Amino acid sequence: MRPSPLKLNSLRFLHVSVYPRNEPETLDPVENPAPIDTWGANIHCSLTHAEADKLEGGEVRDYMVALGIQVSDGPEKEVPYKIDVECVGYFSIPNGFPDAAERLEIAVVNGASLLYGAIREQIATVTSRCWYGELRLPSLNFREDGPAARAAAEAKRRAAEEKSGATQPSADPE
Repeated sequence: MRPSPLKLNSLRFLHVSVYPRNEPETLDPVENPAPIDTWGANIHCSLTHAEADKLEGGEVRDYMVALGIQVSDGPEKEVPYKIDVECVGYFSIPNGFPDAAERLEIAVVNGASLLYGAIREQIATVTSRCWYGELRLPSLNFREDGPAARAAAEAKRRAAEEKSGATQPSADPE
C-alpha cells in the first residue's frame, strides 16, 4: 500500500434528496429496522471531471470531479426511498508526478471513489434517522470510468465497427 498523490482540497454537496417511497403511518410505533441492503437496486452514476487551466509554462495539477448518484428500484428489488445526491470535489496532485495522463486518471478514479464514500456516508446518516431505517449503498469501482479505460473502450468499439463495416457489402444507392 502506498499513499495516493491525490489531495482533496474541498468537497461540497450540490443536493441531497431522500424521500420515502410511501408515506409512513406515523401513528404506528416503529421498531429499529435492520439496515436496508441495496443489492439488486438500480444505482445510476453520473461522473464528470474538468482540469484547471494551466498556468503559463506549467502543467495541470488541479482537477474538479463531480459525482451524482440516483437510486431506484431494480428488477427484483424495491427500495423504500427515492434518492438523488450530487457532490463536487476539488483535487490537486503535487509536483513530482510527471505524466499528465496518469495524473488525470488518478484524479478521476480516486476522486470519484472519495466522493462516493462521502455520498455513501451522507445517505447512511440521513436514512438512519428516517422512518424505514438506514440505507446502505454498495461499494463501487470507478476504474472503468477513468479516462484511460474509456479511451480503450472507445478504441475497441471503433475497431469492431471497422471490422464489421469491412465484412459487410456496401449498399449500392442505385
